[in-house]
Amino acid sequence: MRDNPNLSEEQIDRIRSVAQLRSVQAAEVLYEPSQPDAPLFIVLEGNVSISRTGEDDKILAVREANQFTGEMSVISGKRSLLKARVTGDGSVLELSRDKILSLMAKDTELGEIFMEALVARRLLMIQSGEGNVVLFGAKSSARTLALREFLTRNAHPFTYVDIDSDSFASELMEKLAVRNSEIPVVYCNNRYVLRNPSIAELAQCLDLNINTDKSVRDVVVLSAGPAGLAAAVYAASEGLCDSEEVIAVGGGNSAGQAAVFLAHSSVPVHLFVRSQKLSDSMSQYLIGRIEAHRRIEIHYRTRITGVGGAGHLEHVEWRDDALRETKSGPIRHVFAMAGAAPRTEMARRFPRVGQ
Repeated sequence: MRDNPNLSEEQIDRIRSVAQLRSVQAAEVLYEPSQPDAPLFIVLEGNVSISRTGEDDKILAVREANQFTGEMSVISGKRSLLKARVTGDGSVLELSRDKILSLMAKDTELGEIFMEALVARRLLMIQSGEGNVVLFGAKSSARTLALREFLTRNAHPFTYVDIDSDSFASELMEKLAVRNSEIPVVYCNNRYVLRNPSIAELAQCLDLNINTDKSVRDVVVLSAGPAGLAAAVYAASEGLCDSEEVIAVGGGNSAGQAAVFLAHSSVPVHLFVRSQKLSDSMSQYLIGRIEAHRRIEIHYRTRITGVGGAGHLEHVEWRDDALRETKSGPIRHVFAMAGAAPRTEMARRFPRVGQ
């Protein structure tokens, strides 16, 4: 996926009719972080640097002649996360959000070029943590995990600082005058410090709903698939279970899919199934993938009988009814995908259950 393509002269000529030609000078700022509806600029002459704000004002990329600025906020209309500054006198073509959306809809070739680059740039920002959010938290904090999941689902780049394992965490927290007891703490837009914020408060600080209107919609999507699969995907992608043993409970497709996704980052994944076989409740394709996966261990006729920990899950006990044995282990993560009518009695034994 190309993040910095060069447009041909013929392609640029097709854009001129809907764009505004501008002369620019060195040091001129084209858009700032937190600016809504930042335009897209195509560089004709000169250079434009793309940087983050902060103590170092780090330059992340430079757009030269026949290249263009912007990332996914251009399409979504959300506030810009970066700064675009002219570093050499020249000229640019400026396209507003409405113009770029219209152009992409009418010109398939240009639409594909723009979309591929904008998506690739957002992915690079997510991978490198370049954005306007720093989240301080701990793996054992349910509120921290909820905020990480929210930011990840919204494809919003953020830097995560674990107060238990990151050596520089205390120094940063001291600068922001926050304490460990206040986590999760969010440093937002290089300006606001949010102590244990709600999802709504974080969304408001980031203006995630800035271009959301209240007009009638035919369809509103409130979910992206089985809850078990979603939890597994985001847990794996966020590094929640990195190199740790985990337990997935259930014999259906959601539990099976969760086990496969978790196996990408967890060693091993224990799949607890109450029945004697998976074929009664799971697709044959998924069964084949699970049985062939070297990181997944299937435990038939097995159920959790006890859990424990000081403040968060640290220990799990289970019963293998086939072998008539009770076992235990220092496992800190359990994913229960038990269907529409789950047996959740054992959850009452958790030291603390998050929402």
